[in-house]
Amino acid sequence: MDGLGIDRALGVFAKGFCFTRSYSHPYESVALGPMRLLRDQGNPRTPRAAEVVVNGTPAAEAAGLIRQARLGRHFVCAYASSDGDAKAVKEDWKGQAYRLLGTETLMAVRLDDHLALPQASGVELVDSKVGCEALAKAAGSRQILSCHLGRPDLIRAYVARDGDALVGWVRSVVCDRDGWVSNMYVRPDCRRRGIGSSLLARMLEDDRAQGLEHSILLASAAGTKLYPHLGYETLGRLLVFCPKRR
Repeated sequence: MDGLGIDRALGVFAKGFCFTRSYSHPYESVALGPMRLLRDQGNPRTPRAAEVVVNGTPAAEAAGLIRQARLGRHFVCAYASSDGDAKAVKEDWKGQAYRLLGTETLMAVRLDDHLALPQASGVELVDSKVGCEALAKAAGSRQILSCHLGRPDLIRAYVARDGDALVGWVRSVVCDRDGWVSNMYVRPDCRRRGIGSSLLARMLEDDRAQGLEHSILLASAAGTKLYPHLGYETLGRLLVFCPKRR
């Protein structure tokens, strides 16, 4: 995709992931050799698992650096440019005593004037403390903090309703020149009604108005069927691994 390399896209993923993980305790992105290490900052009582983002580093070299760092509980997110490369990446990490947990598709859309978006109806921007609390209750976790309200340079959250009930939501986290799509969700009994498309269309319109250049996300198998309708293209795969139990 013009103007967007894989390193930049993975950097957006890392920054967006760390931003939302920092709600309860600071979470940071630091270098681990040629890789990105996403981890708790400082020493909380119950440290969360670290994430290692790998792009192009051979599994044997990457695993060696991880062992040297003594990370403890961690996951590896290894990038593969195609399904064929994904098979090779899987075998390489299997040889380092890691098992595959799942695969997600890395996708992006360029937010230029040529991007045609569907009509966004029934979507609300979360702009009040009451709205924050209602969204957190529906989602089961905090999606936006009160201190972030009115800060479109940091994050925006959107919701869709069916009557008084929240049935869908999505967030856009600003990562320098690009946006990271976080926690896109529509309640199962309300799917196939255009709610997801409306949420994304409203979010992308605001991203473009904000001056962002791209919107980037990780898609599940179901998401890969929805997102192309909004202009998203596949950049590759992220394979998520964890160490095998000994």
